Amino acid sequence: MHLLAVLGQPILAGLFLTGHVDAIAVHGIVGSVLVVFTMLVGVAALAYVMVVGGRWWVLAAVVLLFLAEGLQVGMGYAWSCRCTSRSGC
Repeated sequence: MHLLAVLGQPILAGLFLTGHVDAIAVHGIVGSVLVVFTMLVGVAALAYVMVVGGRWWVLAAVVLLFLAEGLQVGMGYAWSCRCTSRSGC
């Protein structure tokens, strides 16, 4: 699911750039869902490391993924707020 959502993001952004204005709303929703998916994976990675004694780098990789996705979502919403303000795009 996570990979499909990630692969769909540039398609949705491209649709928006080619004039399908409604695609940006779906793009934002999918971005937010990706962060939720990553949080769930983070819980599983934490259990893997703490309970099973798995490798620590798995948890570190999920934390980095969460930070990267959070940055992307934050930049997207900052752009969206800037474009919907009275000053326009």
